[in-house]
Amino acid sequence: MQNLKNYLLAAIICTVIACSPSRLPESTDTTKLQTEELAKFEENKAKKIKPNTPPSSFNLSGAMAVNHKGKGWNASLNWSQSSPNNYSIRLSGPLGGKTIIIDRKNSVITYRDGRKTIKSFNEEDLLKKETKVSIPVNNLYYWVRGVAAPINIQSINRNPNGQITSLQQSGFYITYAQYMTDSHCNVLPKKVQVQGNGVKIKLVVRSWG
Repeated sequence: MQNLKNYLLAAIICTVIACSPSRLPESTDTTKLQTEELAKFEENKAKKIKPNTPPSSFNLSGAMAVNHKGKGWNASLNWSQSSPNNYSIRLSGPLGGKTIIIDRKNSVITYRDGRKTIKSFNEEDLLKKETKVSIPVNNLYYWVRGVAAPINIQSINRNPNGQITSLQQSGFYITYAQYMTDSHCNVLPKKVQVQGNGVKIKLVVRSWG
């Protein structure tokens, strides 16, 4: 009888042990595999982030402050760009409160200041002569849209969404403090600062069109 009890007790213990879920310590290889998979996931996620591709034509309104070697001005800005080589920039307020209009049609630049009209083939030289401030207009076409100009790029930093936060190019350091969305759902700069070669430019965009 005692042997039968011992047999039954042993059978019960074996059954309990067999039915209990086994928990094995997680191996180092398993942890390493999970870490590698996570790193691969983050890498693939980063690859999906594409640089911002803004429109080549645009209309913007805002304010602009320029300083060059102690000389500078503030102005309201209206910029209409129909193609890379065709634009009209209206600056209201600089140089005694006058309105300055700079138009470019292909390679011809027209500068209007009241009754004075000047034509040139180099907008940067023209602006430096008339406003006493050197402005990198050719590169501004790219920088104002949140992209780098095609040449002389030293460094680019982007946020997790792919927009540029800082850019070093052609002797200038460009920072983007804020972005906004236009009516076509394009993400474009709202606050831009350009500094270098003795020039400091601050641009705040009120609206993109």
